Amino acid sequence: MAIHPLRGGSSILLILAGWAAGSWLWSPEVKTLREPGSSQTPAGPVVPPQGAADSAARNHAAQKISPVDGKAVGLELRAAGSEAAFRDRARLMALEPPPALMDFLGAVTELETLRQVLLEDAVQWAYCRDPEKGLALLSSLGGREEIRTLTEKTLHFFPPKDLPVVMAWLRGLPEDKLKSAARGELVKVLAGRDFGQAVGLVASMPADNEENVRERRKELLALAERGNSVMDPVKLAALMDASRGWLPEDLAAISLKAEEREIVSMQAHDREAVVERLALVGDSGSALKTEDFFSTWAKSDPIRAAQGLEKLPADRKTPETYRQFAAKWAEGNVGMASQWVKDLPEGQAKQAGVLGLVGTLAADYPAEAAIWAGTLTDERVKLSELRQVLARAGSGPQAEKVQQAIAGLNLTVEQRAGLNLTTTP
Repeated sequence: MAIHPLRGGSSILLILAGWAAGSWLWSPEVKTLREPGSSQTPAGPVVPPQGAADSAARNHAAQKISPVDGKAVGLELRAAGSEAAFRDRARLMALEPPPALMDFLGAVTELETLRQVLLEDAVQWAYCRDPEKGLALLSSLGGREEIRTLTEKTLHFFPPKDLPVVMAWLRGLPEDKLKSAARGELVKVLAGRDFGQAVGLVASMPADNEENVRERRKELLALAERGNSVMDPVKLAALMDASRGWLPEDLAAISLKAEEREIVSMQAHDREAVVERLALVGDSGSALKTEDFFSTWAKSDPIRAAQGLEKLPADRKTPETYRQFAAKWAEGNVGMASQWVKDLPEGQAKQAGVLGLVGTLAADYPAEAAIWAGTLTDERVKLSELRQVLARAGSGPQAEKVQQAIAGLNLTVEQRAGLNLTTTP
């Protein structure tokens, strides 16, 4: 029982379908791009061509071959009906100087979807066989719409030993969408390998116009998001130093992101420590929503949560915190929550607690909810809450009890008329 305040092409299409199903693009017995005896580290789920094409690729670097006419090769292969060899030949074309690959793809098929799949596979394969040639191929494709996707897929798994090559390539690129895509993917990869280098890469971004400043700010804040679940002081200091002088308005945002991660981690094992942290920083100095923290705690241990709430400084004890806390506690134990609100000193906190109780009680104890609503000191809020309780009671079995409860409240004639009461005091 609640305690109230007054009482306590068909063939080409078939190839494309087979590709999607993995029937000929990925050989089931081949798990890595690089050969078993190679010292290179696999860069991703890309596999080598089989047979003659692979042999030609191994010998390619040792041979001096005249520039290949990609279009002629594509037309010849297409005329021979050797669709199954498209992928292997495209990979070899990727190791030729541009524009051999693109000329080949343009000649071998009119299907843009198939060309795109062949292109992605060839670029990644070329990078894994020879990073410098693969990156040079990416540079030659810089104007393509899908360059960001191609770049992200190529660089997503690059091995640490390739970093000097990749960084040298990046430094030589002009400031365009290819460099933006490559830098963004490098920042994501380096965030998990070398956080300081990732920060340095963001700090090196140009800031000569508003668009570039926005891009650098976006990458910096994204880097904060990609930090560990708890960003340690060293990483946070690196971010702060990188933004100092050119993104001062974002220093607070970065700090709050780091603090939010740390507090989220602390909530799992030491809620009292979170209370201490909240007591040390003001309401504007934390990313954690006090009301969310305490309403969640109220579900598992409301007594200790109530004690922790009282330890907070005044600026963290917001009315919304008390409202949500009382509402959540009442869901589990109406009587204890009601007694807690009743014992609060008069003021905003108690009024907020009353609102929380009314919201929860209205579902199962509407008459009690009406009595609590009657203790609200703001007349406008009081009438609004009473109307909501009456509306929820409707014409059901509880409606008469609610009418009687409201009839016993100290209301003016005008207020009673506004509520359309049918029961008189």
